[in-house]
Amino acid sequence: MKTLLSTLTSLLLTLPLFSAPLTLNWEKNWLYIDGGPLPGTMRVHYLEAYCRANSQTTDWVKHTVVGHTTELVSAAEDGSKIELLCTLKDGVTVKHVITASCHEVDFRLTAYNPTDKCSEAHWAQP
Repeated sequence: MKTLLSTLTSLLLTLPLFSAPLTLNWEKNWLYIDGGPLPGTMRVHYLEAYCRANSQTTDWVKHTVVGHTTELVSAAEDGSKIELLCTLKDGVTVKHVITASCHEVDFRLTAYNPTDKCSEAHWAQP
């Protein structure tokens, strides 16, 4: 029993019981995720494009992309949360709330169309 307990204790001491939390940073359409179990910084083009229907069969530049701008609304000092606001050329706004914890990044998006016409954006490509 003492040997089993010693072996289990040794095993547990080699496992990270609490990983450092992931952290977030966003700059010039790039989301950076760092820390936690990652071996280095993960760089994601975020958000690359809002796209129209039939994008797989049409020209990317001339038809597929609905232009937009993205601004950083807020960022937690500890890197745990970022809020972004995208404004599409057709007037739609999309609020992004991105949060990080020890082992996950959560994306919550809310789209709002203040215009009286339907948006041509059908999906987005991070």
